[in-house]
Amino acid sequence: MSDQDIALMAHLMRRAGFGATRDELETRVANGYEATVEELLSTEEHEELNRDEMQRFHPWTWRPGTLPGMGAAEWLHDLINTKRPLEEKMSLFWHGIFATGVSKVDHYDDVMDMIVKFRHKGMGDFRELLLEMAKDPAMIYWLDNNDNHADAVNENWGRELLELFSMGVGNYTEDDVRDCSRAFTGWTIEPKLPRGPIGRHDWFFEYREDDHDDTDKTFLGHTGNHNGEDIIRFITEDPACARFIARHLYSFFVADEVQVPAWSVTPPRDPEAVDLLANTLMSNGYDIRSTLRVLFNSDFFKNSRFERLKNPTEVVVGTLRMVGGAEFPAPGIGDLSRQPNYMGQDLLNPPSVEGWHTGAEW
Repeated sequence: MSDQDIALMAHLMRRAGFGATRDELETRVANGYEATVEELLSTEEHEELNRDEMQRFHPWTWRPGTLPGMGAAEWLHDLINTKRPLEEKMSLFWHGIFATGVSKVDHYDDVMDMIVKFRHKGMGDFRELLLEMAKDPAMIYWLDNNDNHADAVNENWGRELLELFSMGVGNYTEDDVRDCSRAFTGWTIEPKLPRGPIGRHDWFFEYREDDHDDTDKTFLGHTGNHNGEDIIRFITEDPACARFIARHLYSFFVADEVQVPAWSVTPPRDPEAVDLLANTLMSNGYDIRSTLRVLFNSDFFKNSRFERLKNPTEVVVGTLRMVGGAEFPAPGIGDLSRQPNYMGQDLLNPPSVEGWHTGAEW
């Protein structure tokens, strides 16, 4: 096998996972590039990690309360040891988009529940994932939708849904923000028990019909008595949504883009590549797995070495997967989980709803 083949496979494993040893690269090259892409996409072929050892030796991961950094230990252990590297990479991808942090939520378990949802839904239908996020208790609290009432509308969730999660600035109006927010009134959290001695009790989604604005709303040109499900359907029917997600995929897996707030005034680095990914999303019912297949097999991906800076989590996880020694949740896993934070990426606690700035800003 040629050095070129090894280099290309190493590129794939860095971007679609967290790197690979020389022996693994040689095995994968022998299997073939396209076969490796299919294996990475077929996450169900590999068993999920057994997390019993983690809970046995570190019971605080079951209910970490607000111990600084400790709540990220379970996820870091999974990132290092997973047999489904692309699934965990996609969880990291979505965590950067649907950025939700314990600095406000004050509940590591609820933020970690979002990561579990990213694992289960992150490579499937984006429309389903977006609906999951709209009903996620940590997200509801993070963006104040529990304070969004029929007679007192809070626009925080509605605005960020359009600006940072689905469409981007320039593809909606202020009236759309207002009526989008009205459609999500009544989407809230069940009343919960007071904080216990080892942390907060879990939150659950609740829809309160008596607190929902059931009058007509106009959103993206559609008028009617819309609810949240209608809003998500209208958003994903708009090509702007597919382009927005496609550009995120390009920036995360191919080459660093400018920061999201500048997207409305800065064209993509490779408009044809983003258009291809957006069209693939639309034609495949927003199936992320199908879009990733096109991305990883494309020439623009194969030719994108040295076009993207690793984030701190990729540096830490990639190093530990290469050198080994972190397979067992030994004492010190809590300290280890804080290493990305020392480089600027506090897992489960992004600095704002905008997530982390990437590329050269690392």
